[in-house]
Amino acid sequence: MCGIAGSVNWINPNQNDLTNIKKIIRHLGHRGPDFSSTLNFGSATLGHSRLAIIDLNKSANQPMMDSSQRFVICFNGEIYNYRELKNQLEKRGVLFKTKSDTEVILESYKLWKEDCLKKFEGMFAFAIWDKKLEQLFIARDRIGEKPLFYIPLQKNNFKTGIIFSSELRALLKHSFVDFSLNKQGVWDFLSLNYMLGSSSIIDNVRKLEPAHYLIYSKNKNIEKKYWNLENFFYEKKEFKSKEVALEEFNCLLDSKIKDQQISDVPLGAFLSGGIDSSTVVSTMSKTKKQKFSTFCIGFDEESYNEIPQSEYVAKYFNLNNFSKVISMNIKRDFIDILNKSSDEPLADTSILPMFYLSKFAKNKVTVCLSGDGADELFIGYETYLANQIREIFKIIPDNLMQAMSYISKFIPVSHKKVSFDYKLKQFLSGHSLKKEKAHYWWRIIFPEEMKLQLLDNDFNENLLDPFHRFDKFFKDVKDCDFIDQVSYVDIKTWLVDNILVKLDRTSMANSLECRSPFLNHKIVEFAAALPA
Repeated sequence: MCGIAGSVNWINPNQNDLTNIKKIIRHLGHRGPDFSSTLNFGSATLGHSRLAIIDLNKSANQPMMDSSQRFVICFNGEIYNYRELKNQLEKRGVLFKTKSDTEVILESYKLWKEDCLKKFEGMFAFAIWDKKLEQLFIARDRIGEKPLFYIPLQKNNFKTGIIFSSELRALLKHSFVDFSLNKQGVWDFLSLNYMLGSSSIIDNVRKLEPAHYLIYSKNKNIEKKYWNLENFFYEKKEFKSKEVALEEFNCLLDSKIKDQQISDVPLGAFLSGGIDSSTVVSTMSKTKKQKFSTFCIGFDEESYNEIPQSEYVAKYFNLNNFSKVISMNIKRDFIDILNKSSDEPLADTSILPMFYLSKFAKNKVTVCLSGDGADELFIGYETYLANQIREIFKIIPDNLMQAMSYISKFIPVSHKKVSFDYKLKQFLSGHSLKKEKAHYWWRIIFPEEMKLQLLDNDFNENLLDPFHRFDKFFKDVKDCDFIDQVSYVDIKTWLVDNILVKLDRTSMANSLECRSPFLNHKIVEFAAALPA
């Protein structure tokens, strides 16, 4: 796990590019404290800060060139099936100088070009520069576990280059990037507590979307999607029984979690004691030869404290469980965490325990497995239950529901985790909406009228309702069962733009690699293909 950055400048490549990328890499040091380097290759400059996980030798440092000296790569992430791909390449005569997955990516690209992406199982964001063609190839993993920000450079409508980085705040250190607020980004953030889609909080800075690659040269600029999740929701798989489906899933999960335990440094797991993390450690306990460590953070407030469940599961599987109760000074801690791990605005309160959990785990391990992604794949959120209840409540007259909504405002406020009063008020205020808009409503923070009160009168001119992006994804799977629709939409929005951003920024702020086995694309495809 690492930080990457780079630039291409066809108009005036000079020492200034090298200086700017070095500056960015210094600000990515928390992502890779083990080694950093920035090199210039004519029109392109690439930089890398390394957190050494696989092949700890300096020969695996980056930027890495192939034996011909034509191709150079900087890479953030892990390729879990790299050994299998390496064997395939060796049979074709490829000679390797390292034991790293980085070199496997480089050689795979040389042989298969952009089709190499279809062969990778893992989380990644990488850039490959072809010195002969003066062409940049950048790509991001299927689900969006690893981030990649970029800004195309233009002068008089003429394409002059590109700058990219693993984090936005590091990218802003480049002297060519202007700090200009994106009003649509602010509008989306107030609605959802997170940034939405490929745009960012800064004008002109974009995020490469998951399952996309970009080819950038003087003569062409191609952005293309290489994996279509929606297809798997339509291509349902038939099973003789639920037991048969469960057996196939267990075999698949065992295999992928075993793959994700590849590491040359200490590895453990997050364990809250819930279904998702407990499933991961259960499988690890079967496939990992040595006893491993698990980690949990708790709080004084009982409804937020997961330590008892964590200790119960750890005892059952005979694990080394480490837990710690955090007594928080909210103002001080929140500011500290924002300074260390925020990039774009993210107001998900679970960023606080996630930061402390990563910091706590880093004392003993460098890699942790987590249960993230399972709720979206296997319908684990209470919002899915709200969708079902909404169908039942449709028989109640609207005037009665409006009265109930008014009365609910007088229910005392509770500060328990996802409290009943919060769920009831949110449900009643959105029950009358169309089912697609209601699903979006369950996660709304500030409705449109409240945003207008918060912002200047002219702020919302020509701005889109954030629901338009959700609506686009609903339409991708419009002929599927509604359970499939909301799963797909949440994977494309809530998971990518909130959960995975939080996981990446908080773990990397503490130089900890976090892996999510449920997000292996084979498991995602399996879940999508399950009958509703």
